Amino acid sequence: MSDEEPWLDTDEERAAKGLGPWTQMDDPAYFLLTDGHTSTPVEGLYRATCYICRDPEFAQMGLPLCYACHVCGGHVPADDTICENGHDQEDRP
Repeated sequence: MSDEEPWLDTDEERAAKGLGPWTQMDDPAYFLLTDGHTSTPVEGLYRATCYICRDPEFAQMGLPLCYACHVCGGHVPADDTICENGHDQEDRP
């Protein structure tokens, strides 16, 4: 149990403090879904095989989205540096 990091408490620890079980609103990142800030996907880069492209909460939370490769313009997942054609974005001159 942690008073400094209450989000780490288990449901049992929360009950000992007189709190109910975890809910979505207890999630420390929940405010990102409701703060009104959203990210705009890059037009033409949607890929049905990309979990970030398919999940609207990434944009709703204002998180970085997929972007275009600096070499070929292909899809680069937001959580990767390699585009769909194998170009590493960290190799940028």
